[in-house]
Amino acid sequence: MAINSASAQKENSSKINFPQQKVFSLPDGAVQIDDSVYKLPQARDPKSGELVEGFAIVHRKNPVNFNKPAGLSGAACYGFLATGAKWKVVEPWLVNPANNSNLAPDFILNNLTKDIGKWEDAADGVVGNDKSIDILGVGTATTTDLSVGYGKLNGKNEVYFASLADNNTIAITYIWGIFSGSTAKRQLVEWDQVYNTYYSWSDKGAANKMDFEDIATHELGHAVGMNDLYQKACNQQTMYGYASLGEIIKRTLEIGDINGISILY
Repeated sequence: MAINSASAQKENSSKINFPQQKVFSLPDGAVQIDDSVYKLPQARDPKSGELVEGFAIVHRKNPVNFNKPAGLSGAACYGFLATGAKWKVVEPWLVNPANNSNLAPDFILNNLTKDIGKWEDAADGVVGNDKSIDILGVGTATTTDLSVGYGKLNGKNEVYFASLADNNTIAITYIWGIFSGSTAKRQLVEWDQVYNTYYSWSDKGAANKMDFEDIATHELGHAVGMNDLYQKACNQQTMYGYASLGEIIKRTLEIGDINGISILY
């Protein structure tokens, strides 16, 4: 069953703290392997004890002169972090909603819940038919400084705002799992997301700010196993790899996004 704002829980969200004085770079040992993807050193999953791989997926502001040639189009515009790498166990997640843009804590929690619901709703290939697949579980707001786990596999799925060293980076999703070997044995085991306080954030698509729902819907695509797209012909899809100030097009899933998530799940 898809999560919704009624089932998401809050934890004393009136007392909010976030790491304003810390600046975070990619973890030591991160190696760039694609346009926006950095491979992390292997780590042991604290839940299963297995040795797993990790990736940092960097969501950057749209470069002015970006003009890659057309490739995929429409229904074919999707890609996976690895074929078959998906969630097989439903887990809860935490969010510290403290932010630098005066967005209400309730909005952050409820909007993340709604955005996860978009992917869960589409996982059967049909949007809005009251059928969904529970993929990422229930979220809870917390006042805990989640940045202490930045870039680390720690057995928790965490979302928070923090200052990222690269001002061109809008957000980073960290994802860990088994991405190689037998397709049947591949799976995702943990995800974290960090939203950059260098930008001002909006809940209304303000022209000079990053729209939280737009960016979060894209980032949560990575959390469920979807990869970025960079073909010019796919620039209307939620998983297109760049974003701009005031952009809201990624709030809704498009045909490629829907086809991709339904094939994966």
